[in-house]
Order: sequence, then structure tokens, then C-alpha cells
Amino acid sequence: MLTPEYLESAPEGIVELYSKLDETITRDIVRRLVKTGGVSSTADWQIRRLQESGLLYEDIIRQVSQMTDASEPQVRALFQDAGIESLKYDFSIYEAAGLTPLPRLQSPAAAMVLQAGIQKTQGYLKNLSLTTATTTQQAYINAVTLAEMQVESGAFDYVTAIRNAVRVAAQSGTTVLYPTGHTDKLDVAVRRAVLTGVSQTSAQISERYADDMGCDLVETTAHAGARPSHQIWQGKVFSRSGSGKYPDFKQNTGYGTGAGLCGWNCRHSFFPFFEDLSESAYPRNKIQEYNSHTVTYNDQNVSYYDATQMQRAYERRIRATKRELAGYDEGVKSTDSDELRNVLKEKFNDSSVKLKRQESELKDFLQQTRLDRQREREQVISFGRSPAQSARHAAEQRYQQWVKNIGAKDSAPNSLAKYYKEKYNNSPAYKLLKGYSNAVDNGDISPLVGLKQYTDTAHRVESDILGLTTSTGVEIHSYATHFIDRVIGQVSTPHPGKRCGVSIEDAKDALIHPLKLGDVHNMENGDIRQTLFGKNATVTISIRDERLIQTNPR
Repeated sequence: MLTPEYLESAPEGIVELYSKLDETITRDIVRRLVKTGGVSSTADWQIRRLQESGLLYEDIIRQVSQMTDASEPQVRALFQDAGIESLKYDFSIYEAAGLTPLPRLQSPAAAMVLQAGIQKTQGYLKNLSLTTATTTQQAYINAVTLAEMQVESGAFDYVTAIRNAVRVAAQSGTTVLYPTGHTDKLDVAVRRAVLTGVSQTSAQISERYADDMGCDLVETTAHAGARPSHQIWQGKVFSRSGSGKYPDFKQNTGYGTGAGLCGWNCRHSFFPFFEDLSESAYPRNKIQEYNSHTVTYNDQNVSYYDATQMQRAYERRIRATKRELAGYDEGVKSTDSDELRNVLKEKFNDSSVKLKRQESELKDFLQQTRLDRQREREQVISFGRSPAQSARHAAEQRYQQWVKNIGAKDSAPNSLAKYYKEKYNNSPAYKLLKGYSNAVDNGDISPLVGLKQYTDTAHRVESDILGLTTSTGVEIHSYATHFIDRVIGQVSTPHPGKRCGVSIEDAKDALIHPLKLGDVHNMENGDIRQTLFGKNATVTISIRDERLIQTNPR
């Protein structure tokens, strides 16, 4: 038996090795793209494209050959370790039943299964990797053809066309092509192949020992977050022969099929069970706890399985952005064109900001759900220290420039990390910064106002208006940041086409001593609003939310 925890981590070393191949190929494509030179005649371009694609194909075949040779010792070591690990628990049960199983190295049947599993998985990994040569060659041809068409159409200049081609190549990464036509990222395919190969080989060794020991009954392992189709049989006892009072093993678990026990990405296993001797390792209440386990995210209950799938999606997005960064980094290093280098640097900076946002989103998700972070699943392994440091520096520079541009440099969180901390805690400070930023972007206030004045104005509204009861009997408890925008205004003195601000005193007067009450409006979103007309200002409030919406001078 292999535990779910063992199977979870088993592929990591080999995935790391193939991730290096993934980035090597991505960088190779980008390097060839930026070295193409200007687009001259269509004939010359096509000849160069075909020549380069042929060279790329040969290079990838050579890289795959080197990689598969390097991975063979790791595959063998992993399978041997898994074989030893899987029999530890099984042997303890056989020995408790008074049986004496042969050590694995002395069992010809187990040795044959192990060797067959190693060879099958090594061959599968090689076949998967070799398909990358074809898919990568086609990806290169498609990228260059796209650039050619964009330049010839006159819609894009050469630098923009190559930038677009680099983006497509970097985002695509390295894919494998299955006989069915389905494609997967190389790291995803390798992880699935290794996990499935280890699981199935260990299961077959366990079967051979069960045959030798005359053991008909087996119990499946169980874990939280199992896919729904596996929850129905995890942690239960089955009969391998299908006879007696216990349900049929293969029929009920799908053992031997891709979708069943020990199939694609399955982390379940099984172990010997002897009636009247063994006790179930998984009491019914434990299975119920596993199957009904939920987490909370954004105030919603989410099943543990769905939460793990959400985590995988966050991780995939992070890996994809790191591939983009590696591609842009290679383009910056390889091009001889200063213009193209500057364009690719800008794209590198854009992706750096995106990466920091994605990492912060994942961190917030994990904090809310209390799931464990699995950093190895976020890595594009050879995304080395230098590109990573460059990405962090670029993202931080972008943030500092942004707060400077909106007039918030002295008042906003002083680093990007602190900004994201405020954001995902949804702090009052973040809400005001977001409101201020939107107001500046929309032209509702001048950036010369500064975040400090904006925040000070909000605090005055909180102290002077919140808690106040209007003449209509509504007690005000909150405000929209748009209300702060309107209090400050676009200009301080009348100016054609610009709106003046409203003093807090005039806004209070309109709420307490209105000269006129506007009609009550039922909004499409269910809100109920009314405008109160004072001597010098009007104020619109949400009756349902007891909230200040906006104000205007009269």
C-alpha cells in the first residue's frame, strides 16, 4: 500500500527534471524568433522559417534524448523505493496473520512487475517528450507565420509582430500530443504519467503477494478531497474474487481502468484485509468526515475537492506567467534590436506585475481555506534567481510609479507586498486607496489632491456624518467612496465644465434640514434611494443600506 501523501509527492523530482526541458524549449523558440531579422520578401521569410523549424526539431530531439537518459536513473530509484514502501504495511498485516511473505528481492513475480513498470513508464515519458518536437516545431511555424501575416497586412510593424509572436510562444510553453489529439502541458503530462505508473506498479506487486498469501479481501485507502466518483468506494473492504458478502473489487472501484482506483492521478491504494483479524483502518465516521469536508472561501462553503481544484487552477496560472517571464527574459537577452529589447522589457514588466497579483491571490485563497501551499506546483523549475529577482524588482517599480502618478506616494502602502496584504484583508485603507485611484483615473478629482487629503476627508465624513439620522428617519452607517469624490470635487472654484466640491457642513444640512425631498427610487439591484435637497447641496442616500451615495452643490 502507498499512502495518499506518498503518491502526492512521488512525481516531484522527475517533474522538476522535465520542467528544465520545458523552459529550454520555450527559450529556444523565443531566441529563434527574435533572431529572424526584418521581414524581407515572402519567399526569403518562408525559406528561413522552414530552415529554422527543421533545426529546432533536430535540437529538441537531441534535448529529449539527453533528458530521458538523465531521467532513467530517477525513474528506477523512485519505483524501487515505492515498491519497498508499498510492502511495508502489507507485510505487517501478513505477519500478523501468521504468514511469511518472501522479501521483494526474492520474489520473481514482484521483480518482473517492478521491471515492467519501470520500462513502461520510461517508454511513456520518452514518447510524451518526443511529441514535443512535433508540437514545438508547429508552434514555431505558427508564430513566425503570424508575424509574417501581420507585417504583410500593414496592420503591425515588425517589432510589434515579433512581440506578439514571442508572447504566443511564451504563453504556449511546451505541450505533448496524445494519439486522441488531446494536448497537455509537458509538466502536467509527466506528473500524471509518473504518479499513475508508480501507483499501478505498486498495486500489481501487492496483487502478486495477495495471490501468494491466499488473501482475497483488500481495503482501499481514503483521504479528504477525493474526487466524487472515488468517494463512493474509498475506505471500504472488497473481495478480489467477487465472492462472499463483500462487493467485487474491480467492478466497484474500477481498478484496472484509467478512471478508477490506481488510474489517472489517483492517490488511492489498497492493502490486505483478513476477516476476524483485521479492523478497518477507516471508521465510518472518518469516511463521512472526509467526504463531507468543506472549507470557507469568500464567505461561501466549498467542498474540499473543489477547493483543491481551485488551488490547482491558481498554480497553473502562476506557472504559465513564469513561462511568459522566461520567454520575455530570453528575448531581451537574445535580440540585437534596441527597439525590440525595450518592447520585450515592457512586456516582462507587465507579466511581473501579473505574477505578483496571482501569487497574492493564491496566498489569500490559502489563508481563507487553510489549505497547504505546495510551492513545487508553482515552479517553472529553471525560472532561475536572476529572472525571478528581475520580476520582483519590475513589479515593485511599477507599483511605486503608479502610486507616484496618482499622488499617493507618501500615503499608500510603501511596498507592493503591503498593498496586496491590505487588499486581501479588504482593509479600510485599501478601500480608500482603491476609491482614490478610481476617482483620479475617472477624472472625478485631481491627482494633486493626494491620498492624504482624500483619507482625511473620509475620516471627517466618518466622524461628522456617520451615526447621524436624516429628517426621513434613516440612520447613516456607511458611505460610498464616490461620496468622498463629490465632497472634494474637481475644482475648488467655479469653472466651466467642472464640478465644485461640497462642504461637509452643507451635506449635513441637506440630510437634517432638507428644503425638498426627492422621489424614492427602486433600483434594478434592489436598492432603494432618495435625494435630499438642502440649501447649498443635494445628497443621495441608500435607504436600504443606510449609506451615503453621492452629493452635488446647488
